[in-house]
Amino acid sequence: MVHEEGAPPSLIGGSDRHPPGGADTLCLAPVKTGPTPTTDDRVDDGGIDVPEAARSAAEIEERIARRRESLAVTLDEIAVRVHPRTIVGDVKARAAGAVDRTTGKAAVAVTRTVDGVRAQLVSAEGGPRLDRVIPVAALAVAVTGLLVLSSRRRRR
Repeated sequence: MVHEEGAPPSLIGGSDRHPPGGADTLCLAPVKTGPTPTTDDRVDDGGIDVPEAARSAAEIEERIARRRESLAVTLDEIAVRVHPRTIVGDVKARAAGAVDRTTGKAAVAVTRTVDGVRAQLVSAEGGPRLDRVIPVAALAVAVTGLLVLSSRRRRR
């Protein structure tokens, strides 16, 4: 019995032994009937049904060799992926990427802050805005003076 779209028989209303629509099956799609495949029927790499007897020993050996090569490549890829050095390298690369992104974001934030402060203290022509520079300078001198005085008091 050939089933539509490769679905298993239990999902489309029966199996090869029981008719579709039995009490214990769920019929979701119509079942097509056709020639029953025999155990000698096989599908080659091109999707063509080829009887086992029609293949020569050389063809079978070649197919086995191709499959072995394919499996060897797949196993090599898996071995590289799960090797501790590869895993450590991947983790380091992800961590470095995260640090680079964080550093980049911090640099952008600092640049924006500096640009904002510069815009407040420098006029459009490039000269200092004395109405804003003088109070900032006075504040800086006052804070520095307080720090010097407090450090002298601690020494005594």
